[in-house]
Amino acid sequence: MGGILAHSERYITLTELQQGIKGTLLRSWGALLWVVAEINDLKINNTGHCYLELVDRPEGESSPTATMRGIIWCNDVDEVLGRFEGVTGMELDSGMRVLMQGRVNYHEVYGISLYIKDIDPTYTMGEMQRQRQLTIERLKKEGLYDLNSELEPAAVMQRIAVVSSDKAAGYRDFMRELEANEFGYSFYVTLFGAVMQGSGAEASITEALAAIEAERDMFDAVVIIRGGGSVTDLSCFDGYALAASVAKMSLPVIAGIGHDKDVSVVDMVAYESVKTPTAAARFLIDGMRRFDEELAFAADFVRGTLDDAIRLCDSRIDKAANVLRESVNRAIEGRNMLLERLGVLLEKDAIRYIDRKWLELDSKRTGLCLAWRTVADKHDADIDTLSARLRAAAYSMIEKCERKVAAAESNITSFNPARIFALGYGMVRSAAGVLRSVEETSPGEHIDIVLGDGIIDAVVDKITKNDIR
Repeated sequence: MGGILAHSERYITLTELQQGIKGTLLRSWGALLWVVAEINDLKINNTGHCYLELVDRPEGESSPTATMRGIIWCNDVDEVLGRFEGVTGMELDSGMRVLMQGRVNYHEVYGISLYIKDIDPTYTMGEMQRQRQLTIERLKKEGLYDLNSELEPAAVMQRIAVVSSDKAAGYRDFMRELEANEFGYSFYVTLFGAVMQGSGAEASITEALAAIEAERDMFDAVVIIRGGGSVTDLSCFDGYALAASVAKMSLPVIAGIGHDKDVSVVDMVAYESVKTPTAAARFLIDGMRRFDEELAFAADFVRGTLDDAIRLCDSRIDKAANVLRESVNRAIEGRNMLLERLGVLLEKDAIRYIDRKWLELDSKRTGLCLAWRTVADKHDADIDTLSARLRAAAYSMIEKCERKVAAAESNITSFNPARIFALGYGMVRSAAGVLRSVEETSPGEHIDIVLGDGIIDAVVDKITKNDIR
């Protein structure tokens, strides 16, 4: 009959099949069991029953390898959840890995469930510490652990990006401390709002940090503010994703999470960790104050250095002026002595020249007299004429000699330095000596202009060369 069953053959109903599975399951797993799983979701309905979605997934994986529904009946909810919160200080929440004591139940319609009778809080706390330690080791292995703390901060942290809830008391404390600082410093704060506790806190804070990183040129530092809370409230700050985001920030991150005892992983990887939001504000104020003091110290140092340099320059200028003055005086004395010697020599030469000419005149006069006596008898008529000519020639010769003497005396007078200076002439000297050409100096060089009544200290501004042939 092909695949069709004969009426005489045995068959079971679906209900019988489910009941068979239930009986087999309960016989094998019906006793109380301790089961480890992660809470993927948790809800308490209006009847007071607590429904959990339990999953099991390998370390570092997102996809579960097993799922099951868990139930804490309303009669047990207060006791189980109260005991867990009393020991751990945390509310039972999704994302936690827990050790539960329960009994397997199988319902023909709703399938398999775990009826939870107790949860071991010490296991969860130990698991959280284990995950925390794994996060720290992973950050170190990936070279992220010290990345943010090794950044070189801006000299002044004045433009601040804050990650916080705008309604948080810690944020208000932070702003109040900044605005009321006793030094009157101005800070420019931009708030990047985020959820700061609960299952969505880690993703929300990470998104805020990414938004800040996209505008990193607008800020000098990042401050994460959280005004304290329970261990559960602060557990997001131990997560790898958030800690890695903090470590990778290109701006220094200041963690003011608001706890006195435990140190979160974010505290460890941040540039600076302080206990409270107020302390975070004080850290920024103190940084500004240190910069202010360093600036004042640097100004005093520069001022003192300049004063010393000015005094040294003044001393060197005075010494150089004295040396220059002595050099000029010696040079002038030397020129005067030279001019005096030249004047004496010229005077002696002129006298010798005049004497020589007078001797020549006397010799010529004697010759003329002899010639006149010789021809007097023969040329009486020409004597007067010749005598007049000789007399005129003699006078002309004398006048010529006198003019030469006067010219020599004029030359001697012209070389007198006092007369040269009086005519408006001067002598120009550089460090290399007396200038005789514009090619011996250049713009910017210090020169001395020596005049009859003093010396002018000048700087060459422009040189114009005359085409004098």
